[in-house]
Amino acid sequence: MSGGSYNYLHSKDAEALLTNSADAEELKFMAARLADFGDAGQAARALALEIHQDVENLRAQLEKIDDKMRRASAVFRSVEWCDSLDSTEVRVRESLEAFNDSIVTA
Repeated sequence: MSGGSYNYLHSKDAEALLTNSADAEELKFMAARLADFGDAGQAARALALEIHQDVENLRAQLEKIDDKMRRASAVFRSVEWCDSLDSTEVRVRESLEAFNDSIVTA
């Protein structure tokens, strides 16, 4: 059997690295292995570590976006429901008031 020692890291794309922690961790293992090749593996090792850091940074950014979306969800929903005639502007104003109060107390 051939390949697979690094969970087929060579075939992963950004989405796979972002959604599967084990795939992203393979980048660190690959970097460690590339160090065994001394100067010849230095640039590829640095790139593997850079990609790993990029993945970690993107995950952190995605968590921030998720948090912001959770905070804004009630307001977005009330506007959407109002504009689709399932609710009223009164509900929008109520959700905005609650949102603004949560910012003041945060």
